[in-house]
Amino acid sequence: MGRRRKARKPPPKAKMIVPLDVQFNCPFCNHEKSCEVKLNKQARVGSVSCRVCLEDFQTSINYLTEPIDVYSEWIDACEEANAAASSSASTADGGGGHHPVGFVSGKPMSGSAAPPTAAVVGVGGGAAAASASAVGGSSSTVAAAVAAAAAAAADPAHNLELASLFECPVCFDFALPPILQCQAGHIVCAACRSKLSSCPTCRGPLANIRNLIMDKLAAQVLFPCKYVNNGCSDCFLHTSKTEHEDVCEFRPYTCPCPGASCKWQGSLEQVMNHLTQQHKSITTLQGEDIIFLATDINLPGAVDWVMMQSCFGYNFMLVLEKQERSLENQVMFYAIVQLIGNRKQADQFAYRLELNGQRRRLTWEATPRSIHDGVQAAIANSDCLVFDSNIASLFAETGNLGISVTISMAGHSASSPNQHQLLHQHQHHQAQNSSSSCSSASSMTQQGGQSLPI
Repeated sequence: MGRRRKARKPPPKAKMIVPLDVQFNCPFCNHEKSCEVKLNKQARVGSVSCRVCLEDFQTSINYLTEPIDVYSEWIDACEEANAAASSSASTADGGGGHHPVGFVSGKPMSGSAAPPTAAVVGVGGGAAAASASAVGGSSSTVAAAVAAAAAAAADPAHNLELASLFECPVCFDFALPPILQCQAGHIVCAACRSKLSSCPTCRGPLANIRNLIMDKLAAQVLFPCKYVNNGCSDCFLHTSKTEHEDVCEFRPYTCPCPGASCKWQGSLEQVMNHLTQQHKSITTLQGEDIIFLATDINLPGAVDWVMMQSCFGYNFMLVLEKQERSLENQVMFYAIVQLIGNRKQADQFAYRLELNGQRRRLTWEATPRSIHDGVQAAIANSDCLVFDSNIASLFAETGNLGISVTISMAGHSASSPNQHQLLHQHQHHQAQNSSSSCSSASSMTQQGGQSLPI
């Protein structure tokens, strides 16, 4: 007889263990599988964060907690936040005491009793309608939230809080309407947007999606001037903010030296110090009446002559600019005075430029320009003493041109500083009248100096 086989049971089949998901859809930006849950069981902390819109959430866990539990608590917190925002908006519509709707980023920490109230509008200009629908909100809720936020803008403190929502993450200026967002709801100002290839917040593609809710909210918010750190305390609607900043007295001053490639910027108090240290070739003369002597006016090409005049406790810059117009085959000269000061200070003075020659006189009277305005616009509009090379040759001696410069207070000027006068007189009167006018002009001059081309 042979051996009997032993009855052996087959080994049990290994059970397939399906791992639980650790990635979930984001309730804020609606991207699929963009939220990842991490469990730190040693610290007993569970966290979930979106890699697209960067929203995150933390809560306490135990050894039985799974990733789906952390994600579910996040969804519950968002729903509670949306319900709280809806009740706040309803209170504002019902005529009760209004208070600003919360604008936070939906990040309740572990043990936090109050859930986030950011399901209506995300920080940094997230898509309001998308955020509301993601957590069960409605368009009426969003509209009510914007109305409540607009009412809160009447309070300066709340107004600044609302204005901060429009901050560009690149230049930290404000993103003003029309406001565009990426697919995740992040905004960036128009100036920076043209230089970017992806969203600076989530690195996603830039989409031409109009954020109408932020546009409507921007119409109710007063934005501070971009030069608030320089001392400007005014706030404006976005429709007039740019216009103010173009002429704001607190905007930085640039180097007033024409024709130079100097890129210096600074405060008004630093301008003279910059000129004396970096542009040492500029001569400064004292007194109300001086002679501005431009040497070598026959030099080819575009040339600038500059001189400083100090009187009445202020400093004035005298500029003579030569331009060659190749199309017209003509050489033009432009002479102008600008004040090292602001526009209000410049309006207190008047200046007169005068060319004197044998039986000839050319005069220009006007108000000096502020260095904030510069001289290029005035030269382009011929709002200064203008003459061509033929006129210059009538007054020049051996290639040098002398210009009499007189600075006076606006109320004591010979004629109104607001009335521009250009007189080119060929005097055919008696030689005695000509000599007397020349002697009176020379007696007014106290000192003179040469201005070399720069």
